[in-house]
Amino acid sequence: MSWWMLALPGLLVGCGAAVLVSALAPRHVHVASALTRLGTTTRPDAPSRRDAPSIIGEWAHRHLPDAPGFRIPAADLVLIGMPPAAFLYRKVLGAAVGLLVPLLLGALINLVLPVLPLWIWMAISVVAAVVGWTSPDAEVRTRARRARAEFTRAMAVYVGLVAVELSDGATGPARAMANAASVADSWVFRRIREELTLAEYTGQTQWDALERLAEQIQVPALQDASRIMRLAGDGARVTDSLRGAGDALRNAIVSQAHAEANAQSVKIGPPLALTVFVLAGLFMTPAVMAIIAR
Repeated sequence: MSWWMLALPGLLVGCGAAVLVSALAPRHVHVASALTRLGTTTRPDAPSRRDAPSIIGEWAHRHLPDAPGFRIPAADLVLIGMPPAAFLYRKVLGAAVGLLVPLLLGALINLVLPVLPLWIWMAISVVAAVVGWTSPDAEVRTRARRARAEFTRAMAVYVGLVAVELSDGATGPARAMANAASVADSWVFRRIREELTLAEYTGQTQWDALERLAEQIQVPALQDASRIMRLAGDGARVTDSLRGAGDALRNAIVSQAHAEANAQSVKIGPPLALTVFVLAGLFMTPAVMAIIAR
């Protein structure tokens, strides 16, 4: 019997033991792959399904130039929670509808009754395309202006709540900010809670997280509050500063409300005067007619 036939049982036992040990031994998990598979019902290599608006919006985002008329209002979009692809899809759709509808309408009208030449319909379509392209910008600006006003009003309450949390001296700045953000469930407080939670998991300070959010959405009140809380993180007592900031915000909100009310009063003046003249004319018409009849 040769030597390899004598060693074969030992090799088989050794291979079996190696397979068993490798199966039972702890392994290093690839974190990215594990997180990718966690909580999904699709195959890891299955392509993600996208709809037409997202495809068109992403294509426009990649290919449009960074020039006036084509720039994306990033701060406004972040504030209202609209993705850039959705915003650009609305612009592309509005421009396409504005460009094609007048041309098709003009072609149909010219087939029946040629009233206007083709170049006029082309000019109308260009104007309509420009209007369709720029109309989403006006909508986003209006929504962002209202959202910033609402965010500022909420910040007047938030800084006051943080001051109350800090007034007892037993609560730290980070915990005071988290407790104050958990009081209400409006979208502003939810946004603040999300940033504070993200800062806690990433090792970032809460005031740095809020200042970064303030730079993203362009809300000065949030930036002022984060800078005050940075001083609290350095050991300073900022209760009076927070209360003063809250009072200043409330006074600014009241002043702005008064200014808007005065502006509305000025706008309503001419229509009201015209209504008074019309009513006076209605009341005076019978008397004038009677005098003329005599």
